[in-house]
This record gives sequence, structure tokens and C-alpha cells, in this order.
Amino acid sequence: MSSSKAGLEESAARILFLSGVKLLAQGEFERALRRFEKASEIFTEKGLKSEMSMCYRQMGIVYTFYEEWEKAEQCYKNAIDLDKKLRDWPNLLENLFLLSNLLMDKNELNKALEIAKEAEKISRKAKDETKQFQACKQMGQIYERLWNPKKALECFKRAVKIGDKIGHPETALITKEIEWVLEKEIDEEPKGKKQK
Repeated sequence: MSSSKAGLEESAARILFLSGVKLLAQGEFERALRRFEKASEIFTEKGLKSEMSMCYRQMGIVYTFYEEWEKAEQCYKNAIDLDKKLRDWPNLLENLFLLSNLLMDKNELNKALEIAKEAEKISRKAKDETKQFQACKQMGQIYERLWNPKKALECFKRAVKIGDKIGHPETALITKEIEWVLEKEIDEEPKGKKQK
């Protein structure tokens, strides 16, 4: 009887989660958040870590929309901790990218860079070249914003190399980023020499 009840609760939590995803897609953020919170409570009670991670990610997305940065950051960190314990590399990488993007939005660029570097390292370990491309691109964008064209250029070149290998559609866009960084570096070089 109790196992039957537990099964019903898990099913109810999954339904809550899925309806939350649907509501989120429809732009009904507040209602979606309530569903994710309730589903998360049940998944936590049942010790279902993978499902808990999915709930935290979705709640992080909602909090990001509402610009409740601290709550969003904590949700992504909770999801990341669970994914690390589960060794769930695909979900871990997705959550690392979400956290890195959030930190970029908050202009916490050094923290965002550390998260992107972690994503790059894990994507290499998991042999996921698509995520490795994404991580290199993200690091390049962060280095651009940190006014470090040399490092940005290195990251973009790595992204292009991987992108060419796997036929990633964003490779041409990255090539344009590289041209921009090179031009910027060339433009600023004489100024740097004059200062010395």
C-alpha cells in the first residue's frame, strides 16, 4: 500500500514538473514556478536527485526571468551539485552554461569565466565536442568583455577548430568574432607601444 502511494506521489510530481515546463513555454512564469517548487518538494522527499536537478534548473530559469539573481544562482548551483554527484555530464554542462550566462548578466565576469573553464574541462572529459565548442566560444566572449583580446582570440580559434571538425553551424559567426578581435588588437597595439 505504501509503495503504491509512493508511486502515485512520484507520478504526481512528474506531472507537476511537465505541466510546469508547459506553463513556462507559454510564458506563465509564476504558475510554472509553483509547479516546480511542489514537484521539487516531492522529489526531495523521495531522494530522486536527477529529478530534483531538473526542477532546480527550471526554477533558476524562472528566477532569471524575474531578475532574482541570487535565487537563480542558488538554483543552478544546487542543480550542479546534484549533477556532479550523479556524474550526469550532459545536464551538468547545461547547468554550468546557465550559471556562467547568469554571472555574465550580473557582470561577474571572473566568476563566469571560472564556470566556463570548468565546463570546457568537463566537456573534454566527457568527449562532448559540441559542448567543448560552446565552452570555448563562451570563454572567448568573456575574455572580450574583460578586454583581453589575446585570450579571446585563443578561445575563438579553439572554438573554430572544433566547429570545423564537427560541422557546427556557428563556426562562421565565430570566425567573424576572431576578425573583430584581431582588428581590435591591431588597432590598440600602437597605443600600447607609445605608452611604453
